[in-house]
Amino acid sequence: MIYFNSKFFTLLLIASTPLALTAHSYVDEIINLSYKNLTSLYELHHIHHPHTVRILDLSHNNIESLSSFSFDAFTHLEELYISHNNIADLPLGLFDRLTSLKVIDLSHNKLQAVSPWTFDCLKSLRMLDLSYNRVDTLPTDIFYKNDQLRVLRLSNNRLRHLSACIFDKNSKLNALDLSFNDLTTVPLGIFDRLKRMHTLDLTGNQLNNYY
Repeated sequence: MIYFNSKFFTLLLIASTPLALTAHSYVDEIINLSYKNLTSLYELHHIHHPHTVRILDLSHNNIESLSSFSFDAFTHLEELYISHNNIADLPLGLFDRLTSLKVIDLSHNKLQAVSPWTFDCLKSLRMLDLSYNRVDTLPTDIFYKNDQLRVLRLSNNRLRHLSACIFDKNSKLNALDLSFNDLTTVPLGIFDRLKRMHTLDLTGNQLNNYY
């Protein structure tokens, strides 16, 4: 089925079977594979021109694992939606070739930890959603290379502590959601460099202090 998407002014092909993906000859900018009961990313091999894809939607499937080269062919990808799956780990190097990425939605998965280098190559990243996972700690420098970040969603995790300098390189951040975690304190000065921030949500925590 072919839809015209007025928001992106491009053709959106939704393949009902893997065969449908191999049969078309269109150069697609948007690939929607949501709600396909996928358990792996094998179907991505059927996409003829992955380097032309700008938006990839893999949300609402049953994907459990990713490999470090899962998205290597999607070198011009700008938006990746992989929410509502069962992903527990982000392998090292997963995003290293996706230097054009601006949006990543990893919400509603089973992530427990995120490596300090996971997002290092994403210099254009604007929005990152890690909400509704099981992350209990974040490395101090996890967002240091993402100085274009505008929106960061970390709600409904198990965060107990944040480094005082975790957001020091994110001066363009304007929306930060830390709601419904296990925070009891907020370090002095943690938001001092966020001069453009207009939305901060800390509800649902057990804060004893707030500076």
